[in-house]
Amino acid sequence: MSRSLDAAMAGTLALGLCAAVACARAADAERPGPSLPPRPTTASSSNLVFGLQRPADSDLLVLRSGERVKGTIINPVLTLRAAYGLLAFDTTNLAGVALAQAQRGLDALASVNQDRFSGFLSDTHFRVRATNGTEITIRREKVLSILFHVRAGELAGRRRHQYAELKNGDAFTAQLLGTAFKLTTASGEVTINAGEVDSIKFSDSIETPVRVRLRNGRQLEGGWNAEDFDLELDIGPKLQLYQGYIDVLYGRPGYVPARAEAAPARTAAAMAEGMGPREAPGGRQVKDMVWIVPGEFTMGSPPEEAGRDLDEGPQTRVIITHGFYLGAHEVTQGEFKEVMGANPSTFTGDLKRPVEKVTWREALDFCGRLTQVESEASALPPGYAYRLPTEAEWEYACRAGTTTRFSHGDDPDTRRLGDYAWFGDNSDSTTHPVAEKQPNAWGLHDMHGNVLEWCLDAATSSLPGGTITDYHAAPGGSLRIARGGSWLYGPKSCRSANRDNYGEAGRYIDVGFRVVLAPAEK
Repeated sequence: MSRSLDAAMAGTLALGLCAAVACARAADAERPGPSLPPRPTTASSSNLVFGLQRPADSDLLVLRSGERVKGTIINPVLTLRAAYGLLAFDTTNLAGVALAQAQRGLDALASVNQDRFSGFLSDTHFRVRATNGTEITIRREKVLSILFHVRAGELAGRRRHQYAELKNGDAFTAQLLGTAFKLTTASGEVTINAGEVDSIKFSDSIETPVRVRLRNGRQLEGGWNAEDFDLELDIGPKLQLYQGYIDVLYGRPGYVPARAEAAPARTAAAMAEGMGPREAPGGRQVKDMVWIVPGEFTMGSPPEEAGRDLDEGPQTRVIITHGFYLGAHEVTQGEFKEVMGANPSTFTGDLKRPVEKVTWREALDFCGRLTQVESEASALPPGYAYRLPTEAEWEYACRAGTTTRFSHGDDPDTRRLGDYAWFGDNSDSTTHPVAEKQPNAWGLHDMHGNVLEWCLDAATSSLPGGTITDYHAAPGGSLRIARGGSWLYGPKSCRSANRDNYGEAGRYIDVGFRVVLAPAEK
């Protein structure tokens, strides 16, 4: 939801569909394409999947009840209905499966050579030969994740061919079955041999829907004549992939961009295995702060989410490559007054209430002064500083591994929301002392109410879509993002994906902030 009490919304929300255009300008573009340093041509794998160490001797099923079942998965094939086709995977090629926490959510599969796929798993049951020799069958609804054990020689003879990254965040290596492609430019049709291609970038631009970089450094722009690519995945299935699904296709065999090998996903499976968010570097804890480990999540809301606003899409896969501390609760009036020497709040009388009527600039000043004070007192980890969270960091921490409307579930009747949040229905039109309500799964209080919270990001009318590492909206305008719902508004505004914006110089009776402690930017 986008609203400002002191400024008009910057920009206009534009909705439209871009049709593919065949004829565009030909150019040896000056803009550099993706740079492809040499990479090994043999596959490499990580024994980590979904943030967990793959077992050495037996497969592992993590159940939603918290129980763990060890044994051997004897389903020979698992079938995933992805957005771009029906894929049947030999289970010997899989490293892990993460099952959606909500019926509308997407399941995820990871392969032994670090491919990732999302969709709906067709299998209704998993058959397991337990370590005691008995065979059991477990309904998929009971399963949170599956980790396949590391198999001897599982990568023997395996190669990486071309690497494809899709707009929905899926990525895999596959062999292009075509040998030549045609690009229509303003100067005519150009035939491109597959062996000449360094990368092909697809966009929604009407003028330049396709940008091709050749291995000799030349770049061409135009329209792609063929709608589909024929591929054979390196882990087995053949696939006809519509070009509209592709973000970038790297033509050099064996190349995988570094971002594809980023930190493993932090999922509910990791939580179930005890990888709690308090595992700070060196085990160091900071008072009233929670350590948030690196990982990835889907930012925004699906089109069918109840209460959704248009600025919550398109859903965007965000990779968080850095760990950070986040305030376990919002900054209180007492904390703000101690550092800044003043209390601008309307709802006074209890210094444990969150500070409000603080401008975005004052929140930044608080972070700077707190950093200085604690640095002089040698109270900070070396090289760390306080700041506001980015919008992506905030939602990642709020969701705490979930994909539902709230961090405690979809809660369609919002009967449970009052256990976690002060909002319009239960606040009695005032703020309340912090940390009185239950925290989310990562130990963070008041993420769904009490006061909205300033983020670093400038306001945007939509999310970027695709896959982005350490997303942070570019500076621009005077509107800033605030997240989390407040005592003033109803349940809709308390959802994990809800977005609000306010003028950075304004003072609002329902806007405060919480702080991040992270390595200082150089």
